[in-house]
Amino acid sequence: MYEYYNELKNSSLLRNMSRQEAETCFKSFRKRMQEYKRGEIIFCQGAALTEVGIILSGIVSICKADINGRDIVLYDLTTGMIFGEFFATGEKMLAKLQAVARTKSRILYINADQFFDSNFNPACYAARKKMLDNIPKILFAKLLKLSYRVAHLLQGSVRGKILSFLNEEYDIVRTFNQKDKLNKTNMAAFLNVDRASLSKELALMQKEGLIIYDRHKIILKERK
Repeated sequence: MYEYYNELKNSSLLRNMSRQEAETCFKSFRKRMQEYKRGEIIFCQGAALTEVGIILSGIVSICKADINGRDIVLYDLTTGMIFGEFFATGEKMLAKLQAVARTKSRILYINADQFFDSNFNPACYAARKKMLDNIPKILFAKLLKLSYRVAHLLQGSVRGKILSFLNEEYDIVRTFNQKDKLNKTNMAAFLNVDRASLSKELALMQKEGLIIYDRHKIILKERK
């Protein structure tokens, strides 16, 4: 665990845990690390998951395929966040979603049976209990991400979806100069709009003075 601690110390999974407690927990797990290239599928819909993934670096998109087979991005996960914890429970449900590496990513996998086992080794009982107590907070954070996603999709126009997304970014980071982490292809998938329509609307919004836009960033101009 020591080699991963600096990457995970700010993870919600380790909230209120000391380094010693974190290392005590991870020493008791069967684990492995795997790297993924940009665009590589981490798991598919219908997969039987047996591990919980923790993102050491990179961005992972959680997607749902529509009836045409096109991936719709539900939300993105970044360093320190976890995935697969819902589908990898003792019930062994098949995954209803798909995970894709949006950037080059490194994932630490933990055996799910061990991760959720309540029969703790007495030596690490307190530390393991702290870790499991953090899971509901992680699930709540994901539900919040999904609620933002739904709010974007409920907008009736491409412009409405773009403004909903940019205003969410402002509300989170409190800055108008937030560089957009999505390229146009990923942003179109995230907002469930055609890429050409997205490009056209961004150009119109810039012409009208609503945003400053180039190929590297989108800046929402100051709101009155």
